[in-house]
Amino acid sequence: MEATCERAVRIGLPALAFTEHADFTPWPVGPGDELPQQWRSLVSDGLLVPPPLDLAGYRQCLEHCRARFPGLRILSGVELGEPHWHQPVVRALLRDGSFDRVLASVHSVTMGPVTAEVSQVLRGGDPAAAMRAYLAEAAALVTQFSAYDVLAHIDYPVRTWPAGARPFDPLDFQEEYRHVLRPLAPAGKALEVNTQVPCIRRSSPGGVSSG
Repeated sequence: MEATCERAVRIGLPALAFTEHADFTPWPVGPGDELPQQWRSLVSDGLLVPPPLDLAGYRQCLEHCRARFPGLRILSGVELGEPHWHQPVVRALLRDGSFDRVLASVHSVTMGPVTAEVSQVLRGGDPAAAMRAYLAEAAALVTQFSAYDVLAHIDYPVRTWPAGARPFDPLDFQEEYRHVLRPLAPAGKALEVNTQVPCIRRSSPGGVSSG
């Protein structure tokens, strides 16, 4: 967080927000699944159970950055995973956190009897069916939960789209996307746009190159 603030000041950003993740849905873990070492202690009976957000530690880091960079507007935030599935615990977190920005997201889908993280579902079956299940769950989130400002990554499954599958084409899912967006717009919610911007450096007078 501190390094991000240093970078923001260096490039002249007036403000930024740190939206820490808060996930609540357990994910099944198979014998072939690779996990970061620090996640292994979270697995019990074949399920990875997300730990609660360390709200005290998050606030401590936030206040440290605010004190060190007084000219930078630093907002608090949280990204909630499947908040419509976990409304009591989500309401408690939002009450205690008093966040400036709240994002709502879908990271898990249910296909048949199994609820799993989207990348697991994509590996094990029909990617188009998984995408439609994801968008159906996003639509359920929008209609069943309202305590958020931004709907996150509406194209989340594309990040881990299988290389051997038919190339992803958003037009194949146009009606499903519209089904999510129709109730989102009148509710006054924003739509998150994830982007990667290339670094541009001047290579010679009058010219630039990217790197």
